Amino acid sequence: MNDQPNGQQNLPSLIDELEAAPAGAAHSKKPLSPAAKKKLRAVGGSALGLALGAGLIWGLLAILPTPMPDYETGDIDDIFSYTLLTADFNNLPVEERVDLIGQVIKRVESMGADDGSVLAAFAAGIMGEARDQLEENAATLVIDMWDVYAPGYASLPADADREQFLADAVVGMTRLFERLDGDPTERSDEELLARARRQAERDQEVFADPDRGPSAAGVGRFMSLMQREVGDRASPHQRARISELTRDMTRYLRGEPLGGGG
Repeated sequence: MNDQPNGQQNLPSLIDELEAAPAGAAHSKKPLSPAAKKKLRAVGGSALGLALGAGLIWGLLAILPTPMPDYETGDIDDIFSYTLLTADFNNLPVEERVDLIGQVIKRVESMGADDGSVLAAFAAGIMGEARDQLEENAATLVIDMWDVYAPGYASLPADADREQFLADAVVGMTRLFERLDGDPTERSDEELLARARRQAERDQEVFADPDRGPSAAGVGRFMSLMQREVGDRASPHQRARISELTRDMTRYLRGEPLGGGG
């Protein structure tokens, strides 16, 4: 640097229009020339344009849906993230969500031992908002799977054949739930209905036997968990119609009269 009189130094200027003030005097600026003003406006306009452009891009990224990965060939951590940790997954039709989860399960089953670290790292990162979103996605899927048939049942006219609707719902829901593991059943409708009736009878016998059935405390904890994690996430209308369908479906499988309270 070159020494200046009175120990001052000329500072470099972006527009070469500033001068050092005399010693002991207040610093001042010469009026900017028209060319300098034009250059300053151009620089400021460019900076403002860049800032607005960046803000627009980030805003669009925030509202645009997350691209769906390829469930057959995509990275497994991307697939897990989209399926479990994004709200966009919940916007897909329920049957598509079921089939995609079936594909995830197939991918996991085919993974080798070396891929275990990927699952471990993914699981370790699920906390806070990510954990809340995972619970939201799981609960929403359960609610929507039940709600495939519930609106139709709730809107049936009084003289409708409710037993036929319930039979179709039992078969349809069984097939839908079995698709979750990626291995849809090949049993006939009659076989599925007969199996459901046998299971309902066994469940009734188990609950009636104090030596075999779950304790009242255990049932209470389970119902509380289901209400907190699933039921509270459903809308009031969903809860009402799903409860009605569940009640009458259970009665139908047990051979009990439909409708009414309790």
